Amino acid sequence: MPAPPPELAARLAALDRRLGERARRLGRAVRRLSEVPAGDLLWLDRLHAAGALTDYQIAALTDGRDADLRVGGRLVTGSLGPRTRTATGPAGPAVLKRCGDRTEALERLTQTKVPHPAVVVPHAVAGGGEGEAVWAVAAPAAGGTLAARLAARGRFTGEEALALARTLAGGLAAAEAAGVIHGEIHAHNVRLGPAGPVLVDCGLAPLLPPRTADRSRGGWAEPTEGPPSFGTDEDLRAFAALLWGALTGRPPFLLAPRRFGTVGIGGPPLAPIGELAPDAPAPLAELIDALTGHPSFGSSGAGAPGSFAEVVERLRPVRPPFSPVRTAGWATACGFALAGIVGAAGAPDPVPAEPPSGTAPPAVSPAPIVTTEPTESAAPPPSEIAPVPAVRRVAVPEFGR
Repeated sequence: MPAPPPELAARLAALDRRLGERARRLGRAVRRLSEVPAGDLLWLDRLHAAGALTDYQIAALTDGRDADLRVGGRLVTGSLGPRTRTATGPAGPAVLKRCGDRTEALERLTQTKVPHPAVVVPHAVAGGGEGEAVWAVAAPAAGGTLAARLAARGRFTGEEALALARTLAGGLAAAEAAGVIHGEIHAHNVRLGPAGPVLVDCGLAPLLPPRTADRSRGGWAEPTEGPPSFGTDEDLRAFAALLWGALTGRPPFLLAPRRFGTVGIGGPPLAPIGELAPDAPAPLAELIDALTGHPSFGSSGAGAPGSFAEVVERLRPVRPPFSPVRTAGWATACGFALAGIVGAAGAPDPVPAEPPSGTAPPAVSPAPIVTTEPTESAAPPPSEIAPVPAVRRVAVPEFGR
């Protein structure tokens, strides 16, 4: 059975030792292709058609970037952006985010536990050897991004946006309690999976090398000039802008002016959410307007929240007010109903009275014989119905007598 060219076989074995054996099993379909100048490309194309190589891996092998296909013991399978890769390894699939240096702050972040399913925090660091990049390893989140969902299907309704806000605020409050600042809250970092919305890349932005704002985020990140600042106030404002975009169906900072291909400061302020989304629930509208600097009509006057724990409290469902009269009425009715049920269940069966002493017990009469003949009723017929004349019975002699 033919085998791939030795140089290609060595490259495949360095990537994954199983690829060489897979290529040998496909040898019958690519017999003698190694003798033509384009043999390597045809072998790779056959492996790609069989599902053994992804599009990203084919492009890297063709360009000679074999070193970009392995990070520690993980095999890189795809790209999600300039700094993000998907990979698989002994522990299953993972998402890799390229960082600057292997610092103590990065190691501390990967050891921080945030017990909330709506937030994904990196759990390991990979690479960092001689000539190797440093990667933060996180669990993958299922589903497409919020930005893609809004572009395909339009805005969220008020109730949908309120459910989204409650879930994400709960996760950010848990991260806040663990001392983690997200730093990059926008619609491209929200995944909408079957289990609900998930905010990824939590805590990585403050540790990444600074970069100027670009067009990759499509106007979802607030335009800044100079190094960005990270903190609770910035996260709260970005959270409000995210919800503003979910309710309106458009990026909040898309109209910011651009200078030489980069987003500049000085964009128009966000309009009050009530003007663009009248169906927004009052607590959510007041929260967004307070964080974006607009007083809401009929606002409670609480002002902007100072933490995500306060956001969770403001968005918590409101129970109906306590009414002593209504509560007492329900309690009385339930008490009477329960007493009736208990009384009916505990009442003893009736006991027949015993005959006086010295008297014989009544004789048991035999059961009546049921006949098919109708019985005459002793009650007189109604006045409006004429009485039925009596039927005269005539004896009919038997035949032959």
